[in-house]
Amino acid sequence: MSHASIIASSEFFSAASPAVIDAIATSAQEKSLVRGDVLFKEGDAPDALYIVLSGRIAIAIDNKPLDSRESVVALMVEGNLFGDLALLDGGARSALARALEPSTVLRIPYSA
Repeated sequence: MSHASIIASSEFFSAASPAVIDAIATSAQEKSLVRGDVLFKEGDAPDALYIVLSGRIAIAIDNKPLDSRESVVALMVEGNLFGDLALLDGGARSALARALEPSTVLRIPYSA
């Protein structure tokens, strides 16, 4: 499946025209991850959103200072889009995104 068709199949981009989808797709890049790789941390400055192509990505929040554990608030699987909240609210990352297994994501820069 092409990057453009993957992006177009996302509900987030459902109202975008084919020309806009194609323009966004030219900026998108596949990123391969191994278990434990972190895409972003809570508080990071945002610059991209992601679509899971394969594998599983945990979205988690830190429980400090209560304890050293994280709370998984969402599990992203093939076809899921995440990282869009900061694009919409202009704030920092509100959670951490970590690969739970070998995974591939499509990185779409906000600038696109």
